[in-house]
Amino acid sequence: MKVFLKMFFFLQFFSILLFAQEEGARQKALSDASVAISDDVFAIFNNVSGLAQLNWREIGAFYSPAPFGIKELSSFSFAYLEPFEFGNAALGINTYGYELLRESKLFFGYSKNLSNKIFLGASIGLSSISIKRYGSDNALFLNFGGLAYLTKEIRIGFSTLNLNRATYGKDKSQIPASFNLGVSYAPIYQAIIAVSASKQLDKDIAFNLGAEFFPIDHFCIRSGFKTYPSQYYIGTGIVYSFLQFDYAFSYHNDLGSSHYLGVIFSFSEEISRSKRIQKYLQNQ
Repeated sequence: MKVFLKMFFFLQFFSILLFAQEEGARQKALSDASVAISDDVFAIFNNVSGLAQLNWREIGAFYSPAPFGIKELSSFSFAYLEPFEFGNAALGINTYGYELLRESKLFFGYSKNLSNKIFLGASIGLSSISIKRYGSDNALFLNFGGLAYLTKEIRIGFSTLNLNRATYGKDKSQIPASFNLGVSYAPIYQAIIAVSASKQLDKDIAFNLGAEFFPIDHFCIRSGFKTYPSQYYIGTGIVYSFLQFDYAFSYHNDLGSSHYLGVIFSFSEEISRSKRIQKYLQNQ
């Protein structure tokens, strides 16, 4: 029983730090300030509405081998996006932990382009936790999000995660319920700045700031900072043909560093992501 209690409270302690871990390495490098960007397949995990900005198929994978140097918290995510005439459908899978304690999530999402400036989406998630020798439990939760272009350069976005406040058993703190609001500004195709605020129930507001810049074709640098808990992020990305490779590094003053790796396969034209999106929206 002591082992069970230790692992239970261990998971509770890291729940804030691990929240939104499902996102890709690009999003981590931007300190998860991506609610008003949400323009790649990993939007299924944060703001599913943003997927409607894309009219091409995408597949993505994300891996964090040892967050804060703890290999037992390794995380893996997979995401798939398929566009249709009636909207975009997406699938997301995330798992973290190890054989003693593991949590897995499965997402099914749908997003719709309403006017080439307004996008809405929703997803259903199934979360499962398993503690070796002590059993398992499941929970079904709902997410909802929206995204809008105020101008060609400025987007605003919001998302509600675990809208129905699903939980494991009677403990209401196991699956965080949160509201996220953000703004992004892209002065040029090669750069974007994003700011967001996230509020979990019974927790302080966390503010996120991230920036991405392409100094040369096919290569970008990223950086970000978030509060509660305070963490610093840097990262890079290499985009060539239909492949995008991303890396991010974060540092927490008390817990140490984490590494994040990601890859995205895009089945579309070989031009920058922002230009592809603008071309699609302008031609509608």
